[in-house]
Amino acid sequence: MDRCYPIAIVFRELLHDTNSMLRRLQMLAECRDVHGVYRHERLEQVLADEVNGACGIAHNLIWSDWARFSLEQQRIDLIEYLRGFPKPSETLLAFNSETPMFQ
Repeated sequence: MDRCYPIAIVFRELLHDTNSMLRRLQMLAECRDVHGVYRHERLEQVLADEVNGACGIAHNLIWSDWARFSLEQQRIDLIEYLRGFPKPSETLLAFNSETPMFQ
């Protein structure tokens, strides 16, 4: 199987609902079991034994992309990520907009 194909499936089946890189990292991290192995029922139906490797590569790619973001891009992504949480994130967003370091 083409090496890129399983990674594309991970994005199509699992990560397509969000543009936030931090949210994608969280979604992948939530797929890890106590032994650090990626498990996801829908992906296992399509990829069988390739789930762990494909998710691991996707995780590394997303992290590498996020780490290369400028601080401004990281800040924007963090705000987008926090918008996915209930009320407590409003406090963080308010703090963020009032803090000189983030302006």
